[in-house]
Amino acid sequence: MDIPSIDIAPFLDGTNKRSVSNRVAASCQDIGFLVIKGHGLKDPILQNTFDFI
Repeated sequence: MDIPSIDIAPFLDGTNKRSVSNRVAASCQDIGFLVIKGHGLKDPILQNTFDFI
């Protein structure tokens, strides 16, 4: 089973909210998880989050 990788940039910039929402919902329902790309978070922010956990 491949993990879906979804670019959410079109959702964030408003160009394609419905399509991104549908793909996220389908991934959650069908598989239970996904990889999110295009979120705009910088590596230091992500690393601080992982360090905190």
